[in-house]
Amino acid sequence: MLCFRVVLWGVVLVLMMIPGAFLVGIIGRVAGFRPGSKPGTGETVIGWFGIVFLGSIMLGMCVIAGLIDWGVSSLVERVQNPIQNPIHQPALDFKPTPKPIPADWKEANMAKTFLSDMQEFNARVGWGNFGKNGKLGYDLPIGDNIRVDNKFYPNSLSAHPPSNGHSSVSYRLGRKMKLFKAWAAYNDKEHAHLDPETLATFVVLGDGVCLWASSPLQKGVMESCQISVEGVDVMELQVHCPGSFGNVRAVWLEPQLFR
Repeated sequence: MLCFRVVLWGVVLVLMMIPGAFLVGIIGRVAGFRPGSKPGTGETVIGWFGIVFLGSIMLGMCVIAGLIDWGVSSLVERVQNPIQNPIHQPALDFKPTPKPIPADWKEANMAKTFLSDMQEFNARVGWGNFGKNGKLGYDLPIGDNIRVDNKFYPNSLSAHPPSNGHSSVSYRLGRKMKLFKAWAAYNDKEHAHLDPETLATFVVLGDGVCLWASSPLQKGVMESCQISVEGVDVMELQVHCPGSFGNVRAVWLEPQLFR
């Protein structure tokens, strides 16, 4: 940008100097100025008119150059720093009723199962296919692997929601599990301007009862979920999108059950 400005104003300076010197000569000749002679009233009027005319041309050139400088600078700034419109949306009315987690539940002493290794049912998404085992269920220029903050998560799920609706997937726990743990996030994007057009809310239901709900998830945020699912027969994961589903690449990172 600095190089462009140097070249632009250098060209303007040259354009003002060359025609300026030429016009000064013409004005002097028309006005009848001669070395050692005193100009009359008519010559003075013509001389001043010429000076004002020349000054107006130079001022106009500066104004035009300034407008070009401003326009190009604004365009470069917009390309380098695209405008990110803030997303304003009402909060969804989820009122989770989590169960208490006993102090003696230690993950190290419990058997762990990843949801990717279980058979899901009633999987519904708004874009592509339901993804498991670290796959998105749709292709991107950066690949079809679930990746957040440039890190791959091989046991994760992908559930891109539809516009003004929600994605969902269910698992039968058979009242055998105790603890559920996961992270809600958006998959990495391939371009800086591909932000989610709507902030999604991640929800966990146990037998139809809301056990956990994220805040409307901001871009670049991973929100953790650790809840008791003791006594739950069917657990359902939902991702709610109360607006456009553009780039709402919702993923459940490493969802796992403990018993």
